Amino acid sequence: MLLAALFLLAACTGDPEPSPSASDEAADSGPGAPEVPIATEPAPQGLPTPANPDPVDMLDEMEPPAPGNTVLVHLEGPLGNREATDVVVRTEEGEEVDRFRLPGAVGMWAAPGASEALIRTLPDGFARYDAVSGQLALVSFGMDDPPSPSVVPGDGIHGPTVLWEPDDLTTMLRLDSGTVTPMEDLVAPGSSVVASSRSGSVVLLDLPNGFAVLQTRTAEVRPLDAVAVALSESGLTVASVGPPPDRQVVVEAVDGSTRRVVGTVEQPAVPHPLEDGRVLLLGQAPGIMGVDGTITPLEPSAPLMTPIRVSADGTTALAVSGDGLAIVDLTTGTATPVPDSTGYEPMRLGPGSVLWATGTDGTVPGGLVVDPATRNITRFLADLPIRSVDSLSADGRTITVTVATDIGASSMLVRADGSSMPLLDGADRSTGSVHPGGEEIAVAVLTGDDRRLVVGLVADGVMSPIAEVPTGRDPVWLSTVGPDPVAVRQ
Repeated sequence: MLLAALFLLAACTGDPEPSPSASDEAADSGPGAPEVPIATEPAPQGLPTPANPDPVDMLDEMEPPAPGNTVLVHLEGPLGNREATDVVVRTEEGEEVDRFRLPGAVGMWAAPGASEALIRTLPDGFARYDAVSGQLALVSFGMDDPPSPSVVPGDGIHGPTVLWEPDDLTTMLRLDSGTVTPMEDLVAPGSSVVASSRSGSVVLLDLPNGFAVLQTRTAEVRPLDAVAVALSESGLTVASVGPPPDRQVVVEAVDGSTRRVVGTVEQPAVPHPLEDGRVLLLGQAPGIMGVDGTITPLEPSAPLMTPIRVSADGTTALAVSGDGLAIVDLTTGTATPVPDSTGYEPMRLGPGSVLWATGTDGTVPGGLVVDPATRNITRFLADLPIRSVDSLSADGRTITVTVATDIGASSMLVRADGSSMPLLDGADRSTGSVHPGGEEIAVAVLTGDDRRLVVGLVADGVMSPIAEVPTGRDPVWLSTVGPDPVAVRQ
């Protein structure tokens, strides 16, 4: 029915369990409960070695489970009987193909483009589902104090890498291998995440005594002699500004295999490496440093700060400027403030075919999208505060967002042309996840004691249901074919 996307983007946040009603408490998992395998705790695993390679390296040798390249994974079960909760795998048409009993499961998350999902279980556990192997397993942390459940896509989950407490990094988990790494074994307390590549293979860290690059597949930490650092959009290079008095601007491969001194700066600046070898310098007097070290100031001059997003074609950047945003033409070296953008930040999820921006605290209404080809600005949902961006299509031109309403929170679908639509009317709370193809939606709905999952097609501003699952919730779309070999390195 749908063409499977080669590059898949899906993310969905779980919502808290509602208080069970009396009828819920009476529900049981007796004769009517499905006979399903119970997830078992994996055997202890060490870090990848030549004799014990990272499962990512073996994806081509694995037979992907049927059917197709994309599956819908969600939780299902009586609301008042957590012992009867299942993890269910479905086709794009909603047909069930696999089911696992996972008592206590209350939330599921997945990063854009992921093949793996993280599942929270009460009281303090986690499980992982791998759509490439079709396996569900409990996560063994091997510590007395497991990490907090506060993990969300775009913040703590990057590809198969999960980072707990990004502002005070405590724990790292690789969902593909089940490897858990206490970060106190690698870095000093108080270290935080600066940025991550989309695949989660590379993480830039702010340490108490400097900066470092973390290779998550090997848990290798490489210190950087710098006072400011940034990761390229591809995740292949890192740019840094060294300490005074020289303030050398250096661009190097994330693994340290290549290193190029581009030039020097006279005053503090934050470097952002561009894919053509140039460096965009952020700060009070921003400019573009050419490959020969020559700096061309942006005109007109306007302060630029992170976060920043560069379009996939490398022509346009969207960055924070003062209280709002500015559009940077990387071809002509001009910066244009965006009117009425106070409180907005660029959204870093997705492929960058268009540049999205929304409010940062859930109270600023609406958002905007910039077309790199024309640099035209299109606004959407001008009167509704956006709480979160929940999922994206593979081309990055369709998103689902959760907005605040008078009765709770509702999920909306938004396209790059500014058009939007509620996914289901009348729900107290709903959360949607868009299929990578952008034309199919899975929506978790909560209205009173009614909790269900609706899968439907979207066309001409209307969602047409094709499947409905009572007590279904927390939907995520996952790839069954694994990441592209090049994407794994990014």
